[in-house]
Amino acid sequence: EGDTVVDKMVLASGAPPTDVWLSGVRFGLDQLSKLSVGTLSLNDTGLSLVGTAIDSEAFNGVTGALRSRLPNGFSLVKNGVIPPLAAPFVWSADKSATQLALSGYAPTPDDRKALFNAAKEAFPKHAIVDRMEIASGQPVGFLATGRLALQQLALLNVGKADLSNSSITLSGEAPDQRIGESVEKDFKSGLPTTFTADTDITFAKVIPPSVSPYATGLDVTADLVRLTGYVPSDESRAALLNAVTAAFPGRRVDDQLELGSGQPEGWRACLEAGLSGLVKLGGGLVDMQDRGLQLRGKTDDEVLAEGLTADVRAAANRSCETDVKVVLDIPPEPDLTWRARLDEAEGLVLEGEVPDAATRATLVASASKLFPNRTIVDRMRVAGGYAKKWNGIAATGLSSLAKLRNGEAVITGQELLVRGEAKDTAVAGAVKDQLAHTLAKGYRGRDIITVRSDAMIWAETEARRKAEEKAAAARKAAEDEQRRKDEEAKAKADQAARQKLEAEAAARATAEETAAKEKQVAALQAEATACEDLLRSAKSEGAIRFRFASSALDSSSHSTLDRLVQIARTCPKFRIEIEGHTDAEGRPDQNLVLSQRRAQSVVDYLVGAGLPRNRLRAIGYGETRPVAKNNSAENRAKNRRIEFAVKVE
Repeated sequence: EGDTVVDKMVLASGAPPTDVWLSGVRFGLDQLSKLSVGTLSLNDTGLSLVGTAIDSEAFNGVTGALRSRLPNGFSLVKNGVIPPLAAPFVWSADKSATQLALSGYAPTPDDRKALFNAAKEAFPKHAIVDRMEIASGQPVGFLATGRLALQQLALLNVGKADLSNSSITLSGEAPDQRIGESVEKDFKSGLPTTFTADTDITFAKVIPPSVSPYATGLDVTADLVRLTGYVPSDESRAALLNAVTAAFPGRRVDDQLELGSGQPEGWRACLEAGLSGLVKLGGGLVDMQDRGLQLRGKTDDEVLAEGLTADVRAAANRSCETDVKVVLDIPPEPDLTWRARLDEAEGLVLEGEVPDAATRATLVASASKLFPNRTIVDRMRVAGGYAKKWNGIAATGLSSLAKLRNGEAVITGQELLVRGEAKDTAVAGAVKDQLAHTLAKGYRGRDIITVRSDAMIWAETEARRKAEEKAAAARKAAEDEQRRKDEEAKAKADQAARQKLEAEAAARATAEETAAKEKQVAALQAEATACEDLLRSAKSEGAIRFRFASSALDSSSHSTLDRLVQIARTCPKFRIEIEGHTDAEGRPDQNLVLSQRRAQSVVDYLVGAGLPRNRLRAIGYGETRPVAKNNSAENRAKNRRIEFAVKVE
């Protein structure tokens, strides 16, 4: 009523029965009247309806009618009705003591149902009041944001979540500070990257009396952990008790802590650094006074004793000044004399002193594995004494000796000497490196290794057979030559090792940089794909039309283009390509120009609606990219189209 009716119908035969056809027309026109813009099509008894509903009530009515009230004899070919565009797109969830009220918009009935179900799950004891309406224009990530807001709102006593386009605010009252801070953190970190967030969470704060100096202590013995001094809150006390219980399971905890404010900045991080040191020691004392931390303890682990100061300082990370003093509580290593000797006649002879019978058996077993083709002669005797490192030194001596043709490994006090003959410089270098880098602290290594290759041994034998008098000169020349080769080989090996390390480091750096770039590109591409899907979905649900053989936009396209503008604003980081396509009617060069102009008309409209021109690019493809064969009017209509592609810069 009130609209101008233009009758362009023509008479033609072949229609369905008149009463059937008229019932379809009446039904379709009734639904069309509920659209702000739209198109009704009847093809025999197939009905298609495309357009934008006047409001949410009209949208619900039309979609319900198309789903369940089609006239007898008619089938639904296409339901292209979309909800009205909401600008701004708003949504809210308001929690009281007994009720949760949902209002604003949801983009589809399924999304509305999903939000309602999420509310029921998060608020099982509250009455859920659903005042949501259906409208388009939702920001990217709307449904995930709504679900997250409901989850965090459920943790508050009362509160409200207010969404407007891609901005959301969460406010309310938390039961305590810990929950309030957790809600703020989880809410902001869980939002999609397309959203901005603000929070206003309040809670009752109880401030304990101020204390100076601010002292906290941990005293850990074999069966007891005593906590003394002050903590800033009950939450901090609980966290510290949990950390202590986890660090020292099975030990009784004596909690003498009192509440007190005035704790220094970084108090918790500093105390946790001290606790980490006590865990490594297995016990000890931590005394924290304001920004100073003292740790005292003892250990029989030299590596731990040397590194603990740096470890605690690194764990504190400048939250306080640390003072670590660890007593190394180990008896001295034994002063024993022991030897493993390779003898051509006897085999491997083990002789001298060992600390205990178990060590003696272990050395015999190791020797059998390292020298499988040699007779093992055990002449060792047990001398007694504490030996934490000695066993490993003896094992290193056997391992080094196994690399040589012949020789011996000798332990005298805290020195390991390996002497003998190696088949090449590589073996000699391996023995030297083993003695230089693998011995426990307090022990020193020394080697006397000569190198005699198979070739050298043969040459020496021949020289002795031919002329004994030439042996000395030949040996000297061979030794000089071998030294030169050894130095050259060592220089080449050192250079090759350096080059290998540099290449490996460069490869790791390149791989890490590539992985980081690929991860960043993948994340941007995922966002761009989501934006492109929304644009294509909105375009397919609406219509972009031009006047016949012209680049001028038909006014029926405006609602679809306005919706595309709203979607493009939710993904401002990307460039959008507008592609124009034609059918194969006419000359290809003219079709190419027409497709470019039509794409440019869409760009001009979007720029006029507020989108930056530098984000948009018009591309005409003419008839070169059909989606259907150009053999019918219906297929040619499919090929005349506008497409959208979202590109990552």
